[in-house]
Amino acid sequence: MGEAGILGPELRTELIDGEVVEMPPIGHPHAGTVKLLSNLLKEHLGPTAVVSVQDPVRLDDHTEPLPDIALLRPRPDYYRNGHPEPRDLLLIIQVADSSLAYDRDVKLPRYARAGIPEAWLVDLDGRRLVRHRRPAGAAYTEVAETPDLTAVQLPVAVAAAAAVTGGSMSVACISPRNSSAWGSRNITPMPVLSPPTTTAGISQSRPRQESSSSMRVPVGRVRDCTDRNMPLTDRSLAQAPRKGRRP
Repeated sequence: MGEAGILGPELRTELIDGEVVEMPPIGHPHAGTVKLLSNLLKEHLGPTAVVSVQDPVRLDDHTEPLPDIALLRPRPDYYRNGHPEPRDLLLIIQVADSSLAYDRDVKLPRYARAGIPEAWLVDLDGRRLVRHRRPAGAAYTEVAETPDLTAVQLPVAVAAAAAVTGGSMSVACISPRNSSAWGSRNITPMPVLSPPTTTAGISQSRPRQESSSSMRVPVGRVRDCTDRNMPLTDRSLAQAPRKGRRP
């Protein structure tokens, strides 16, 4: 859409069910967390996966979100000939502050519906990481909060692609700490990769602690993803009219 000149370059937008959704500006805690996580993944996985940062992924003809981080299967053209599609995606990571409800209630159900094997929701305000696994319909059937951020298990799909089954890494950058230091100029040393660990514990209903062990161009109005009246919730997957599409 930007390449076609429909939207100005100053707008951060994504396409959700045929509607253009305006995304809020990125603050420094959000931006810094994305940089740190993407660099950790690059260091840990090397050339076995492509780390895509805030680039479009094409879920279907009407939905093209911009996840904060996407791990992609390697491809010789590095996706220069087309955006990644569901079969290319190993992991999606959403880093959320003001967009928490939108990321959780709008984007995650669409990732599940597209069959993305795993999605992580990093809640900056809550200083926590919630992992969503095993998509079924418009939901993930395994949802669990990860308490030990120094040894987070890599997704099975990623570990298989990288031949590092059982591998883990530290994402202690999002652990609880003094709120006055969070996002300040106090620098925390870069977390280091941890040795493989075994994790277990799954919730079927709500997050809980894990134990240790060619697209149609929309012409509708642009919406703000922080708009509380925005009807794009998980229930709207089958109910909401798809406004603004070309016939």
